[in-house]
Amino acid sequence: MKVNRSIGLHQPRQPLDKCFAIITKHGTRDCDFDNLVTSMKPVIDGLTDAGVMVDDSTKHFSCEYKFEKCKRDEECILIQLLEVA
Repeated sequence: MKVNRSIGLHQPRQPLDKCFAIITKHGTRDCDFDNLVTSMKPVIDGLTDAGVMVDDSTKHFSCEYKFEKCKRDEECILIQLLEVA
């Protein structure tokens, strides 16, 4: 539900069959890479549940994870989603 509200007008007409994402977590504390990746599972599942992409299997989805340190009131997760031909 929160994913749908965040997507707004950027919701694709049909779920993307193949896509690449750059997912950047903006947070106040550094985290190690495996915790960063693990913490993004609900985000990726939310994109599938919201109908943004067909599936999160490796056949349909790949991604890059990043972390940027920020102030407490600037914490967020930025998802850049690119359709792959």
